[in-house]
Amino acid sequence: MKKLNNVEVDSYCGLFTHVFVYIYLIAWEPIKASTYSMNEIEQVITDTSEVLPAFCQSIEAILRQGLKKGLGNLGLADRDYWNVIQDLTSSKRITIKPSHSVSHVVGLVQHNKSVHTSQSRGRLFIRIALSKGLLAETIQCLLNNQEYVKYWYKDFSMLVNYQEKRVLIEILKSLKKKTYNLNINNCHFLGETWLVPEIECFEFVPCSLLGLTLFTVHNKCMIIDVQSNSVAAEKGIQTGDCLASLYDEIIDERTALKIAQIRKKNQGKPVTVIILKGRFKDGRWFSPLFQRYNILLNNGKCQAVEEKENTMATDQTDHQMISAKHAFDVTYQGVANVGKKGNCIYVQEGIKKLNKVGDHENTKLKLQLSERDIVLYSSSTGEVAQRFSYTETSSCALGDENDCQFGFITGNTTCSFADSFNCHVFLCATPHLARTIIEGIGKGFDRTVYCV
Repeated sequence: MKKLNNVEVDSYCGLFTHVFVYIYLIAWEPIKASTYSMNEIEQVITDTSEVLPAFCQSIEAILRQGLKKGLGNLGLADRDYWNVIQDLTSSKRITIKPSHSVSHVVGLVQHNKSVHTSQSRGRLFIRIALSKGLLAETIQCLLNNQEYVKYWYKDFSMLVNYQEKRVLIEILKSLKKKTYNLNINNCHFLGETWLVPEIECFEFVPCSLLGLTLFTVHNKCMIIDVQSNSVAAEKGIQTGDCLASLYDEIIDERTALKIAQIRKKNQGKPVTVIILKGRFKDGRWFSPLFQRYNILLNNGKCQAVEEKENTMATDQTDHQMISAKHAFDVTYQGVANVGKKGNCIYVQEGIKKLNKVGDHENTKLKLQLSERDIVLYSSSTGEVAQRFSYTETSSCALGDENDCQFGFITGNTTCSFADSFNCHVFLCATPHLARTIIEGIGKGFDRTVYCV
């Protein structure tokens, strides 16, 4: 599998990055340098402002400097500055309470379902506080509560050291003169990086399929294929993008297993989708998504974008493609309708119904079990005869009376919505071949591949 090389990632910080490396103590120069840079650029600071990630990294480093470990009721050793900010609203050591605005931001972070770690919550708080002009006020509240701060921090912290804390708050106040137009909903990757991907929100008319094939990796739902001429393709959704939300449900490794139920619950409603773009408008990849996409490439779960485009541009025939891939020789005996249910027990019913008729089609085909589909090809021409996705396939089984016979049931749409099911019946040369195919279909059901 060809890898994507020479990808530019994490380039926002530019020349500012080396300024913000902290070895032991935080020097005064980093925050001062980033502040000057912020003051020199445009009046409105957005997510694309080059110095923003470096400035946020400096604030984060200041809030972490001298932070004691293993304090508090739970005695957690992995706590972060978010725990300090969160406890501002409830600690008995607080003598001057934070404003209702700061407490409101704390509540917004606590109830956000897209952030799950102390680091991601702390970073989301900083972004919201910047957007609402509350960052200086929050730090001022910490400085006003020295008993509380000394409980959390060692003496060399900038929040405790009297020589630096006044200058710190003055610089933060100067930043209030700027307007921060940040998308606070773009927080899905704050646990990994201060950079944010481009984000797009769509609302499609009620439809059965958007045309997306998904695969989860490292708790994110990657788009590994976009069906041509689908509504998703029309909106510019691409392989390598990430499905972040569906019907206002955050999609991660856990909820991806429930995509069929989510769609069924919202059947007939407009389809709301949030997509995190794998690449920026200038073609650079967003690093965390590229890393996941590269894992899928290495595991053969998807094709490199360049390879896919080159394949589409060639005159390679279906027969040439199938000859290069392993496929099973089978005899297609026909199809029998089994009603409104597609459970495994109805496979035998379909096989018996077809055997009772006795007039089989007996078409020679090649059956291939791809990553997402069961594909039937003509043995003579190599042309695709039929294709069934695993989401449309509800069950499979060997025949009770003939070990060389097997069948699988497909619905008239994705199984969760199907109201009519057909059993497709096949004959193999040996019982071993029939069992191998059934086991392969079963593995297809087990793969973490989802279609929407």
